[in-house]
Amino acid sequence: MKSLKLYLFLALIISVSPKYLPQISDITRLPVQNKNEKYLESAPIAVTNTELLVFFATNRSYADPYIHLENDTIFSIRSFDGGITWQKPEFIFEIIKSYSSVYDPYYLSSLKTSNGRIVLCWVDRPIGKIAIIHSDDNGYSWSDTIQVKGGGSSNYLQRASLYDLNLSEINSGRLILSFNRKNGSEIYYRESVDNGETWSSNTYGFNNISGKSDVYL
Repeated sequence: MKSLKLYLFLALIISVSPKYLPQISDITRLPVQNKNEKYLESAPIAVTNTELLVFFATNRSYADPYIHLENDTIFSIRSFDGGITWQKPEFIFEIIKSYSSVYDPYYLSSLKTSNGRIVLCWVDRPIGKIAIIHSDDNGYSWSDTIQVKGGGSSNYLQRASLYDLNLSEINSGRLILSFNRKNGSEIYYRESVDNGETWSSNTYGFNNISGKSDVYL
């Protein structure tokens, strides 16, 4: 009897007109990309129901051809029609490297808070800290960069814990920035209670956590 019910259920699904089934568009590349450039990471947010903003990082050896920067660079690209068409990339930040061009992940993380502020953070590996900026006009202008240290009691441990950044909002004005060490054995977070204006001087940690690489709060 169960087999008959399952057969009838599958037959019903097959017979349903395609117009009633969810439609999934084809996967497309952002128009900013081409084979001569290397795009390392991205972090998208929805500004409104139709406006999208994607942050991405380029490698210094493959800098954007319109700007000709020689260092790793963070850009944004915007769509006003839900991703059908895209504007030209906008420069956000240039990361000055003091050593040879070896790719270091930046772990871009972005968040639109409940009051409309956009917060963006990444690992600034050359200085061994996390860089945080925010925008109150939907990403058209940005605050000065705030730099916070990683977790641990020494400079070595603080640099070693700059992995897998993740921004979260607990409630209005209270933000959490979590991150971990390279091997995932120690997870830390810093807190902001003023919507990302400032961040706690203390780094809080979780005890007895081992083998965790991705952090989400």
